[in-house]
Amino acid sequence: MKLTITSVRSLTLPKGQMDKTYFDDDLPGFGVRVRAGGSKTWVVQYKVGARHRRMPLGSVGTLDLSKARATAKDLLAAVRLGRDPFAEKIETRAKITETFGALLPRYLARQRARLKPRTLQETERHLESHARSLHARAVHAIDRRAVAALLAEIAETSGPVAANRVRASLSTYCNWLLREGMLLDSNPVSYTNRQPEKGVRERVLKAEELWQIWHALGQNQYGDIVKLLALTGARRDEIGGLRWSEVDLERALITLPSQRTKNKRPHEIRLSAA
Repeated sequence: MKLTITSVRSLTLPKGQMDKTYFDDDLPGFGVRVRAGGSKTWVVQYKVGARHRRMPLGSVGTLDLSKARATAKDLLAAVRLGRDPFAEKIETRAKITETFGALLPRYLARQRARLKPRTLQETERHLESHARSLHARAVHAIDRRAVAALLAEIAETSGPVAANRVRASLSTYCNWLLREGMLLDSNPVSYTNRQPEKGVRERVLKAEELWQIWHALGQNQYGDIVKLLALTGARRDEIGGLRWSEVDLERALITLPSQRTKNKRPHEIRLSAA
């Protein structure tokens, strides 16, 4: 039948049927679906390989016939060019739900198995707090400009060091998204500017300053940690997380396992008599 405003208004369901689609003679594949209850919806139907696709275009009450027909004509033309509009629509809808914030818990769950607790804590703070303005965005819509603007804001409010640390966490997250197929083009953090930081710290404590600090420390765990740091020159977390199983007083030796060192290798620290 030829679909016209008048003919569509008069369409009804045959007795005993709950659903029926009437197709247009002038544009094969374009039709109107009538359902029990009186609803009428414009549809376009086509075939991809051995599979039939049917896409709703809109309600007859809200989309007029001429616009529905034009939309159907465009979609059918796309099919003739080898495209699958229905699959494209599903993919687009999926991408919209794949936001920075929605995918973040999945990423952090993976990181818990490989990062040290403190590094994981810093990563969570960078991505959950500092990058909160990106959470509602679909990941495929986050571009270099958005990342650069965020990093500039962090540099202004929290300093250049914080901005650069967030940049590193963002880049690692986006690389994971790339490998998961969520990003198809490139890492949007790539080629964003690092914030200029002050040079390498060359200031060391003078002997009299170290003496003052040593005698100002209390008889507590904090004081013990700072004194041991001064005596060994070890990293803060290496001493702060020190276990008795890592200490050999007879050999005057601390042996740190690979999971507690920065380079992931066992490390020995000689102990002085003090």
